[in-house]
Amino acid sequence: MAETNSAAVQGEGGITAKAKRILTMQLAGANFSYYIANAAAVGYLAVYLGSRGYSSSQIGTIAAVNSALGIFAAPLWGMLADRWRSVVKVILLCAIAGAALYGSVPLLESIHVGAFPIVLAIIPMAFFFRMPVMSLMQSVFLDKSERTGINFGVLRAAGSLSFALASIALGFIIPHTGAWITFYIAVVFAIPTIILILRATKGEKTEKKPAIPLREMHFGELFGNWRLMTFFLLSIFACIALNCNSTFWPKLLESIGEDGAKVGLVNGTKAFVEVPFMVLIPFLRKRFKLETIIMAAFALFALESVVYVLATSFWQIIAAAIVCDGAGAGLYYAASATFVFSLAPERLSSTAQAMLSAVGSVTGVVGSLVGGFLIDAFGVQSFYIFGAAVAAVATVLFVLMSRGTKNRASANA
Repeated sequence: MAETNSAAVQGEGGITAKAKRILTMQLAGANFSYYIANAAAVGYLAVYLGSRGYSSSQIGTIAAVNSALGIFAAPLWGMLADRWRSVVKVILLCAIAGAALYGSVPLLESIHVGAFPIVLAIIPMAFFFRMPVMSLMQSVFLDKSERTGINFGVLRAAGSLSFALASIALGFIIPHTGAWITFYIAVVFAIPTIILILRATKGEKTEKKPAIPLREMHFGELFGNWRLMTFFLLSIFACIALNCNSTFWPKLLESIGEDGAKVGLVNGTKAFVEVPFMVLIPFLRKRFKLETIIMAAFALFALESVVYVLATSFWQIIAAAIVCDGAGAGLYYAASATFVFSLAPERLSSTAQAMLSAVGSVTGVVGSLVGGFLIDAFGVQSFYIFGAAVAAVATVLFVLMSRGTKNRASANA
């Protein structure tokens, strides 16, 4: 009888239901905390720079530099995590260094080397460490989900929920305090993230394994996977608006006579919508292939840009952000991570997730540079015309690529 009762409380992966709930709360809590920090850092950097007199081209260039560093930073830290066989060590290093550097920006704002503001060097350095943290955490989440049966969408949705709450709160706070406060918020909320990741991965932390020799990593297996590389390439173009909205939404709002600081309200409302779509991913996969879900997300990103071109009021922008960006991002973030996880060898899972993060960085470089030029030359609507066109083309090409193909994730759905 005792054995029967004991078995009854065992969850998937051989852990008890209680242990599974605790692990879920720890991982979801880490994501919840980090996305508050991310809402402050990503959502208001453009507002902060704009308040200091930087033009759209200059802000776009700074964002492009940050994204360019992310192209190399995410795969670099991901490869180190796979080689050291400890994602936790790399998360700790990146989270601590990124928070310390980013939090120092307001303190060092007035310091120049010649005519060059030192913060223009510190901001990219901070992003070099900050940007890989999310993809590394995602690698931990996917691994734990695979081993224990935890719903990955719930873990990812916790981040979108906190991002939404923080963005809306900041939308009311920043007009009264100024955007400088967001740098300190990013530091404060990095702390519980680190603590919860340590608690959730305690076993890994104490595990002693030798590093894998580089010659045995076989990174070519990722680059030789045409489906994975094609997905990465098409994502670059499909997600132009998704990955550049935080940079250019203030300009879009100003173009219709609204305060650019309201970007927090737009970010927050759309992030709320991401939550249910992420949670629903396991249920959607019972009816649709992962490729179909990703196609739908790409199509929504194209539609979103079209609406922004035609928008004449704040509420039209909010509606497009909710219906297209929110739903599309919720589907894309959860489905793309699972799709990449299904195509990559297990020993290179952190590297593959880091490459997915790097795709966002490439998109940021292309979108920020092109967007900054187009907005200064032709107005903010021209950027969204560009975004709609490339997202539509990417959607069509992804449909053609996916026709008649299967992957491990879809087969097991």
